[in-house]
Amino acid sequence: MNRNIISEGIILKSQPFFEADRKILFLSPEFGLTEAFVYGTGKGKSRLASGTDILSSGKIFLYHDPVRKQYKVQDMEVGNLFLKIKSSLERYYKALLWLEIIIKSLGGLDSARYIYSLLLESLELLDGSSAREEVDRLNLQFLWRYLVYQGYTTELDHCSQCGKQVAEREPLYFTKGFDPLVCGDCAGSRVSPLNPGARRYLNYTLSIPLKRAVKVSLEKASLSGATDIFLLYLESIVEAPFLTKRIAGSYL
Repeated sequence: MNRNIISEGIILKSQPFFEADRKILFLSPEFGLTEAFVYGTGKGKSRLASGTDILSSGKIFLYHDPVRKQYKVQDMEVGNLFLKIKSSLERYYKALLWLEIIIKSLGGLDSARYIYSLLLESLELLDGSSAREEVDRLNLQFLWRYLVYQGYTTELDHCSQCGKQVAEREPLYFTKGFDPLVCGDCAGSRVSPLNPGARRYLNYTLSIPLKRAVKVSLEKASLSGATDIFLLYLESIVEAPFLTKRIAGSYL
């Protein structure tokens, strides 16, 4: 195995390790979730300190220690520090939610490249968007596309339990369980409906690039309801509430 490795990466977690070092978790399109150590970040002006902070992206130069079976960051070419996201609590908490979702639920390497591209583009759009409505739609788009790319759900026109086609003017309902978007007959204890307008919006926008999708408007109540449903869906997958959701409150 080559001990020197180069990979694109987005820093999902960064925490102190002893007094002067740092331990990071980053998402790589080739290797998925990867842990690495960054030495010397606490000693003066380390050029790796900002690049290996949470919510940074770029090209990471790694050394693999075969004895300790761990990675060491030797250098990094910073691509984006996402400073606008970090200067806004609303944007920052949305980004942190996306990172938490990936850390807790990303599967194997099969989907890593798709999720990496989704996260990077979403962060770039979040960092560049000036409209509050676009930021909220982007959050919904990330949750929806993440579920689809991970293979958790793809169907908004049929009941996932009985297979019945749901009429255009009928809602789907969320129930806890595998692929829990079901028709009214199968819903039982209903949490909240995914209304027909939201279904049409999600089906249509999934077929177009993300940059265009966030420009497509959706009525506020439908947007809020769909976002809540997908968050509940993801929490049922990880079998725990998201910490970011509890801390952020109305910022999400």
